[in-house]
Amino acid sequence: MTEKSKLFKNLTDYALTRLRENVFNYLPLTFYVEIDTSKPKLFAKAMVPFYNSFYALEDNKKKVVKYNEKIEEFMNNGGNVISS
Repeated sequence: MTEKSKLFKNLTDYALTRLRENVFNYLPLTFYVEIDTSKPKLFAKAMVPFYNSFYALEDNKKKVVKYNEKIEEFMNNGGNVISS
């Protein structure tokens, strides 16, 4: 058994050394947040940066996927300019 933080570290090490790939090709985006839940107001305040980061990453992920689709379409088109 292990903490999820240790699991993430071990999988990252494995992905980089053995697979030579980004660990997030195999794992969903992972956060380790240590907060005292007995203080709900502090918990809510501490979660704001997490939510902001998460939603910014999700927006960027959508942009990257769209960009990759356009590149793929361009390459399948024989490198010709794609009209929108």
